[in-house]
Amino acid sequence: AVREDLVRAVADRIRPGFARFRRELAGPVLESARGDDRPGLLWLPDGEQIYAAAVRGHTTLEVTAQRVHEIGEQQVQHWRRQAGDIARGLGWDPDFDSVRDRLRGARSLVFASADDILSGARAALLRAERATPRWIGNLPAASCEVLAMDPVESPHGVLGHYETAPLDRRRAARYWVNIAEPGNRPRYEAEALAFHESVPGHHLEIAGSQERPSSSRFRRVVEILPYTEGWGLYAEGLADEMGLYSGPIDRLGMVSFALWRACRLVVDTGLHALGWPRRRAVDYLWRNSILTPTNVDNEVDRYIAHPGSALGYLLGRLAIERLKETHVTDRSDPLQQREFHRRLLGGGPLTMTLLADQWRAGAPG
Repeated sequence: AVREDLVRAVADRIRPGFARFRRELAGPVLESARGDDRPGLLWLPDGEQIYAAAVRGHTTLEVTAQRVHEIGEQQVQHWRRQAGDIARGLGWDPDFDSVRDRLRGARSLVFASADDILSGARAALLRAERATPRWIGNLPAASCEVLAMDPVESPHGVLGHYETAPLDRRRAARYWVNIAEPGNRPRYEAEALAFHESVPGHHLEIAGSQERPSSSRFRRVVEILPYTEGWGLYAEGLADEMGLYSGPIDRLGMVSFALWRACRLVVDTGLHALGWPRRRAVDYLWRNSILTPTNVDNEVDRYIAHPGSALGYLLGRLAIERLKETHVTDRSDPLQQREFHRRLLGGGPLTMTLLADQWRAGAPG
């Protein structure tokens, strides 16, 4: 009976509804839409104010679009140099364009099978779990398991994503990994992805916050984008300090991810505050990242459709890094690192302004 009801709902309401939606998009909406030469908010009435509000909302910081653009350009140059330094150690040409093209064209650096993807993710998670008590603190009571993304989702899905454990802990948290078309998935980015989505990234921070003693259920489950995603990006670099990457090729994957997030700051603000056409955004991301053409197109369209949403990731990481520069004098010292992370995670998710205020007042935790 339930199956019959679902079939009727899809046939009589959902599919006709999508058809009407598509007709409106392809008709009146498309006819009145701006062209690819003017995709940003700048071209709308009050667009500058709208984008400024989006920047504040997604970053929880009082920062101008121009300043975000400058930070992005600085970060892009920093990570291009890091890629060159690692490449030099491998005996490669350290010029970034050469490194980028070599990684994009290396068929030897893709996965051989879906099982290969899963086993690599599980090995990275296990290494991180073993090292976490020494560098960060106790693991959450909830465990995290690596699972293959559903084949319905994977053909058009992200590289991987984290799913929290239920609060009653009746099952583990899940790191869902996309295993579709393994021959098109670079090995060198897999470890950075695992460290971001599982441990020491999202699982450690989110599950730990859920289990942190608090009288507020809201404070246990709230996720604040620049804090949560900032920690995820920070975890990619922290994993390097912890010695978790298997080798220099995997560290280039870490740099690839860092460049991607740095480019976001330049491209998002370029589109919405500086009036970039779509082609300029695509070209910039193609030249300064190691993303595939499809991912470049998808990323630029995301920034056009959801202004400011991609800015909180790197700005959150940089806010954490600024605190760390002040409170950790020796990053090779696990004791200093663990004390810093205890204080950082002890207060749970906060806006970047509140986080800075609490540390000035005596640090949370």
